[in-house]
Amino acid sequence: MTNVLIIGEKSTPSIYIESEPDVVVNSLHFHAHDLDNGIPISLKGIYHLMKLYDAIILQKPVYTNDSLLQGSQKTINQFMIDLFLTVAKRTNTALSIHSNDTLEHLHQGSLTNPVSFVHSDNDKFEVAIQRSKHTVTSVQCWDTYGSIEADDWAYHYFSWLSSFTKKLIKVKIKGQEAHFHLRGIPFPLLVLEKTNVTEQMYISEWIIKRGVLNKTDKQKAPVGRLWFVLSSDPSKKTIATALTHFRPRLPWTIYKFTQGVLHPYVMNQFKKQSCR
Repeated sequence: MTNVLIIGEKSTPSIYIESEPDVVVNSLHFHAHDLDNGIPISLKGIYHLMKLYDAIILQKPVYTNDSLLQGSQKTINQFMIDLFLTVAKRTNTALSIHSNDTLEHLHQGSLTNPVSFVHSDNDKFEVAIQRSKHTVTSVQCWDTYGSIEADDWAYHYFSWLSSFTKKLIKVKIKGQEAHFHLRGIPFPLLVLEKTNVTEQMYISEWIIKRGVLNKTDKQKAPVGRLWFVLSSDPSKKTIATALTHFRPRLPWTIYKFTQGVLHPYVMNQFKKQSCR
């Protein structure tokens, strides 16, 4: 029996594996809230899926379904693919990409033969799921030529931010946590906690736990994340920085024209500095 999972933007995928007695197909999408057929994106969640299924198909476009998406479709898709491919290699799970009626196999995993017999049926599209209210995904990606690991990129960013803002914002590292402080304010803007992962070379995942800019302080299992993800494909040298499922404390309209503009600007400045 081969268990296959299709992940896409629709509540029901538009691709189907033609009937084979030994193939079971399920589908889901990413969402900031635990809805039917939807889960927040996290490294722990991806590992869980990889252990449950023999093969995973990412159906483009692969989105986080947050209300505000910053970054091109290509950039967001590449971040998601790099994230999944690293874990697929670690767990030896088959991973494929479906786009424009073609199926590209990125990793065969433990399957003797890759998943096949896939076709599209646009008449069976269901309406896209409702996006999570007042949450943000922001992704930037660029080429890198060094051999710096993902964790090192994270700490480099924290150090650079203090320098870039002329110490207006300071990032203090306390164990596994990064505390973002604005000069003159005693309370942290944000507190991030590093997850204990074994992929420091390719993935650095930080949970957004609390802070005056974060609305989900009291959430038992915070879903907001800051990511630094390197491509595990030896033919590519790219780094993606991503903010996913972030829920700001500011009123939504104010956020979109203030902090929502400032974050991608700062990350793109970091990108420019890193490309020098």
